[in-house]
Amino acid sequence: MKTLDDFKEHVDLYSADLSRWPQDLVKPALQMIKDDRGAKEYFDAALALDDKLRRYAPKEPALEALESRILSEIRKTPQQQKPQAVKGPAALRKAWLFAPGGGLLAAAILGFIIGLLPPQQGADVSPDQSVVQEQIIGGDVDTDTGGLF
Repeated sequence: MKTLDDFKEHVDLYSADLSRWPQDLVKPALQMIKDDRGAKEYFDAALALDDKLRRYAPKEPALEALESRILSEIRKTPQQQKPQAVKGPAALRKAWLFAPGGGLLAAAILGFIIGLLPPQQGADVSPDQSVVQEQIIGGDVDTDTGGLF
């Protein structure tokens, strides 16, 4: 450790408990605490904070007060009535009919339309050819003799 800022950074990183520090930094830290007054003050403040955090015991929450506030708000709110079942044509909404299967229906129609379209022809195929060049390349060659059938 060369500077006070390095020492402060290590204290913030590893705490004031030197047993948590890397072994090669313990002796330089002790020497800096011994030689530098600012380092000693910072280390002592960190020790006091660590001690305060170790002894900290949170207060029990006042749940009774919270419970009474919640219940008073519930009493202020009027009770909701049960919703009446709607009968007749108003009960049947169009969205309820088409929402679940609407996406699947759209995909089926689109697939049907794409299936009806004629296949695209490549640029290297003339209208009088019935077979594409890539379909013939591997099929007519005899690899053992190097000739055709």
